[in-house]
Amino acid sequence: MKTIVDVSGDLLIIPQATLGGRLNGHRFQYHHNINKDTGLEFYNKFISNLRDLCPNTKIETGSYGIRQIYSCETNGPSMHLIEY
Repeated sequence: MKTIVDVSGDLLIIPQATLGGRLNGHRFQYHHNINKDTGLEFYNKFISNLRDLCPNTKIETGSYGIRQIYSCETNGPSMHLIEY
């Protein structure tokens, strides 16, 4: 396994505010998510830490707190493990 620090490449970071959903029957509910101000603070700190850790990596970011749509096609499996 290699990290982004070990290989060359670019990063696209798209914030996902609804990772805190809880299953209620067959649906997810998002009533207990972090508030937007705290989420924005965490997101900005995450981006800042990435830029410090990977100074030679191009890092593009989405905007926190607005609806964003991302579509991606891949050819093969991929795995993203984030330890923060």
